[in-house]
Amino acid sequence: MENLTGKKVLIAITKSNWGGAQTYVYAMAKGARDAGALVTITAGSATNAGGDTGQLFSELEQEGIRAIPLATMRRDVGLLSEWHSFRELIRIFKQERPDVLHLNSSKMGALGCIAGRLAGIRTIIFTSHGWAFNETRPWWQRVSIKLICAITIYGSTRTICVSDALRRDMGWLPFSQRKLIVIRNGIQPFDIMPREEARAKLVPETGDTIWLGMFAELHPVKRIEDAIDALEHVRTTYPNLALVVLGEGEQRAFLQQRALERGVEKHVFLRGFVLNAPSYLRAFDVFLMPSRSEALGYALLEAGYASLPVVASKVGGIPEIIENHYTGLLVPPQNSQDLAFSILSLLDDPDQARILGSNLHRRVLQEFMAERMVSETLALY
Repeated sequence: MENLTGKKVLIAITKSNWGGAQTYVYAMAKGARDAGALVTITAGSATNAGGDTGQLFSELEQEGIRAIPLATMRRDVGLLSEWHSFRELIRIFKQERPDVLHLNSSKMGALGCIAGRLAGIRTIIFTSHGWAFNETRPWWQRVSIKLICAITIYGSTRTICVSDALRRDMGWLPFSQRKLIVIRNGIQPFDIMPREEARAKLVPETGDTIWLGMFAELHPVKRIEDAIDALEHVRTTYPNLALVVLGEGEQRAFLQQRALERGVEKHVFLRGFVLNAPSYLRAFDVFLMPSRSEALGYALLEAGYASLPVVASKVGGIPEIIENHYTGLLVPPQNSQDLAFSILSLLDDPDQARILGSNLHRRVLQEFMAERMVSETLALY
């Protein structure tokens, strides 16, 4: 590991809730600190309301890592709020005077890159956890976002892509490839509680004995509605089947209505944010990730660490983890029928499901652990 003794490192991210990007920031903060750096984190609101700090700040406090809340930073875009955020970032960057500024998420990348250059920071690293132009948006928004991505890449010293797919997505940008480097996500080992204990804590009220599981923000890109639709189909064969989703977000009411319309409302459990969610993985029989866009997917790595069989969309960086019929099953995005068929194939053949989970576990241990990710990233500092 690099020796960063005495070097000042500031890591910045848009939101302080707990998701894949925040997991990454937490791992990098610990890794840089352990390498001798003086580490500070800055992040915005957890809920987009402003003024609140989320689980990321709580985790950093336990590690004794300093964190600065951004009072003006929001996930939603607004011209006036972006101006206030930009001014706040410049003020913090000038006060902190870091040797290395490491930016995460699209908005922080764009604002932070310009603010960092104006503040005189020489080394600016940006990690892309996904390109927002891959989401379903009007054409003019996608064009605007591509322009913002170009500014971020050209303005940064190096841009880290967490999958080969993300690097390929920028093939349209002239001279960008020499500034892009692929460093795939990695996870840290974690404890997993026994199956019955996990189930009793998550959903004690259900009598269903087969569980489909998801870790996902309740957001349109995660396509949780496809999992609900698939549940309706699979329950005709396995009536004791439940879908348990750990995560919170804007689509809660929509998803509850979807479950009601499909007649499965008593078998869909939206459990909201759950602290230390990966420790509950053995509660599940099959893990799902039916996203329509995904850079790589921390939750898939965690499911693999727990040796779970996985059904996931063939999008983004997911095929770099899931090799179809070897480390899991891949399905087309936004296709609940294929999703249901793949779930049925795993439930019908438990031995094959076990083999897929074992193969994925081995791949995660060999290729997707945090020590490798942190070491490769710190070399850029």
